Amino acid sequence: MIEQLIGIIACGAAALSAIAGLIASLAKSVKSKKLARIAQATNEIAELVMEKVVETEQAFSKSSQILKATGVDTGEMKKEQVMNYIQTMCAERKVRFDADKWSEQVDGLIKVMNANKR
Repeated sequence: MIEQLIGIIACGAAALSAIAGLIASLAKSVKSKKLARIAQATNEIAELVMEKVVETEQAFSKSSQILKATGVDTGEMKKEQVMNYIQTMCAERKVRFDADKWSEQVDGLIKVMNANKR
């Protein structure tokens, strides 16, 4: 099951990498070093996010069922953990943290993961 999730997330990572690569290409064509740096940093963060989502899912896998039985929704806890990680990665790479953009990306990954669980 986890291997399938990793495979699906790897596909998502490839798509995000392709988008970031396109941005990087455009940035280079207009010789904007700042935009190229931001695109590269965004690409790195996107790849790390894929790993973090899988890592967080694995960390919560056993406790999720127990917490859900007591009425606790672990989905928001997991997302908050990933979003905090992204915010830290953006700060370290001196990239503006766009919570809405990253939230959409994380939601998309979670939908893919949840669809695969069924």
